[in-house]
Amino acid sequence: MTVTDAYQNRSQRFLRAPAISTLDLGVGVHRISATRAWSGTENNGLTLPHAQEEAFMLSIQLVDYSGDILLKDRKLSFQQQRANEVQLYDYRLPWSANLRSAYDCVNFHVPLEALNSALQTNEKRRVHTLRYQAGEPMSDPVFAALVHAILPSLLRPEEANLLFLSHVSLALATHVADRYGELALQRAAAKSRLAPWQERRAKEMIDANIGGSIPQQALAEACGLSAGYFARAFRETVGMPPHKWLLVRRVEHAKHLLRRPDIGLAEIADACGFADQSHFTRVFCRLEGATPAVWRREHRYG
Repeated sequence: MTVTDAYQNRSQRFLRAPAISTLDLGVGVHRISATRAWSGTENNGLTLPHAQEEAFMLSIQLVDYSGDILLKDRKLSFQQQRANEVQLYDYRLPWSANLRSAYDCVNFHVPLEALNSALQTNEKRRVHTLRYQAGEPMSDPVFAALVHAILPSLLRPEEANLLFLSHVSLALATHVADRYGELALQRAAAKSRLAPWQERRAKEMIDANIGGSIPQQALAEACGLSAGYFARAFRETVGMPPHKWLLVRRVEHAKHLLRRPDIGLAEIADACGFADQSHFTRVFCRLEGATPAVWRREHRYG
């Protein structure tokens, strides 16, 4: 499979959707990607052939949808997928869809290697395939909750928090492997915590990237841990996941800059890694209970 083929599947171009938005939830060749595709009209026609690869598509509809699914040129009994139901598709097999009704869906491109990389480094078993019945939508409240958690990022990708997306990617991969994987995950018997040097190193790297972004995988590698183990250990040690700690640190840095009357709010937003002043205001207000302008006035002489 070529890089172009992989991009075709990740970007969902084969759907021929009139409106589409794709977001990578991590970095690397085997990253998970999410695509929101929608059409307000009926009779959208057949999808184009997709590239065949070691990956799955997990699709959730945000509205009720009707259509046909063809697997190896055989029409399945599928007729309808209701809002928030999940449908699995295997990219190793030739399938297509006749998009008969309007639709609004979020499709995840999930390489099998992404599922296995979510396992701890000492995990000896691997997920080789997923268990599902082709053409039969399922209820999966956990998956649906993860989808709705990233909808704001799909709508405003310029405000997306890379650490948050990495966190969602790990949670999604772990859930999919656990619920649908041919081999279930082994759960750790004891709670995981970072060593003092690992906590210090991770926090230093986050502080060094306050104005930018850093993938969770980079933090894990700096601590000599797998991404899955690092995420659990960081949360257990610090009391919150890495992406939330990044927001806390950004707001703390912003408060320091707000004490300087010579720096404007837009400049502070940019220096602290927010997409714009509006994004800065929303996050600051959520964590501090006041807008940056109000906080600045109240701490004018602090």
